[in-house]
Amino acid sequence: MISLTSALRAGNNLTITSIFKNSIRPGVQCQPAAGLKNYEEKVGLPPKPKKPLTPFFRYIKQVRPTVLAENPNLKVTDVIKTISKKWETVDPALKQKFQEEYQREKMVYVEIRAKYDSQITDEQRFAIKQLKDENNAMKERRMTKKRIAELDRPKKPASAFLLFISKARKETPQPSNQTYREWHASMAQKWSKLSYAQKEPFLQMFRDMLVKYKEDITVWEEKMVRMGNMDVVRHEVLVDPPSSNRSKLRK
Repeated sequence: MISLTSALRAGNNLTITSIFKNSIRPGVQCQPAAGLKNYEEKVGLPPKPKKPLTPFFRYIKQVRPTVLAENPNLKVTDVIKTISKKWETVDPALKQKFQEEYQREKMVYVEIRAKYDSQITDEQRFAIKQLKDENNAMKERRMTKKRIAELDRPKKPASAFLLFISKARKETPQPSNQTYREWHASMAQKWSKLSYAQKEPFLQMFRDMLVKYKEDITVWEEKMVRMGNMDVVRHEVLVDPPSSNRSKLRK
């Protein structure tokens, strides 16, 4: 039986949303995200030609309304799984029909895509590569941030100003006729007028929390190194591990 993952890979650049673009449920339209552009469009090119639907995805498009009518409460992924099971026993003649349609459209696509690619300048190719690299780097940062959260990394302490804001929210709450932005601006102005002596309690609180944070992050990063999670540890820690720093201080 075709797995859901295999089915999606077979669809190349297609997503579940694009397969179900007519409707997720009968009578419900699925609108594309406003302003959503691919890399080519972002550098001023017309939309890239779409690859033709593979035989399996053509079958999905054909039987989806029936499956949804019979199982109106199924999730999208479960609909695909149900259709995947049906695909295993579908009439070979129908599979052949879909295959022939796919091959005909693929030949046209290859020709159109070659013409499209030939019109892309070197500058546009470079710009597209930069956009892809930036997007991949952003995805990697998001994944790292998610891993760090899952690994329970100690959080940096709030600044003295944010500690002041936190206290102010309890003692001087935002009036109903004032936006948060306006209230925050008024608190920032109030903070700027405080004397050093008035700010000192918040500054000292921050210093104490910072000392605790540095101790906690050192222990945490040593643990991550032992576990082999090097990607979530700061570079300087790998160059000069915290344990060696502490041993230096003891000498």
